[in-house]
Amino acid sequence: SVNGRVVDENAKPVSNASIQAGTSTTTTDVNGVFRFANILLSKNAGCVKVEKDGYFKTGRTIFTSAGVVNNIEIKLIPKKLRGEFSASVGGNISIESGASVNFPVNGIINKSTNVPYVGSVKVFGAYLNHEDPNLASIMPGNLTGLTTENEQKILQTYGMIAVELEGGNGERLNLAAGKSAAITVAIPPGLQASAPATMPLWYFSDSLGLWKEEGTAARQGNTYTGSVSHFTFWNYDVPSDMVN
Repeated sequence: SVNGRVVDENAKPVSNASIQAGTSTTTTDVNGVFRFANILLSKNAGCVKVEKDGYFKTGRTIFTSAGVVNNIEIKLIPKKLRGEFSASVGGNISIESGASVNFPVNGIINKSTNVPYVGSVKVFGAYLNHEDPNLASIMPGNLTGLTTENEQKILQTYGMIAVELEGGNGERLNLAAGKSAAITVAIPPGLQASAPATMPLWYFSDSLGLWKEEGTAARQGNTYTGSVSHFTFWNYDVPSDMVN
């Protein structure tokens, strides 16, 4: 069973948020609380997904314990408009805290139809600082991920970035096949001395409830820049072995 509570950026309860765990669904009550009793979840990656208008889709991944109540709290991330660019021109959009995204020329499609999109693209974004004491309740999933060899690892994050694209009429957009965008994040001051020359990139997989390794970012001074082929949450992490 799973009991949880969903709060906003000010730690206030969020009502009527859509919750999914496995094949079960529910909504939060006036206190932001939800409950699932006797459901089936993955042992190593039991993912509880949350959606609410005005916030990034997110979720919490737990190592589930059978026969007990698993308690979680999820803090939502507001979808803030960071800027707009013309799909036919591309552009560089600043997110926050030194994070930015450089979009390609003629590289955007309608996510539902795969038809090339022309027009103004709205960029919603957020940066998640690894030093935030609330990171565990804000970030999607948890700090475990699957490598390109499909090995599950513990991750040490150097920062995360969330990006969603929308058209002028609210269409969900993404990068076209064969196109890529460059994402840049600042290396936190406390990690600059130990930051390696290259860093694996990981994206959050909604279907697995885990981060998946895809691509590499290169250090340039005190920033990391890497190319991505689609948008979701992206994470800069050093992996290490899990110990049971």
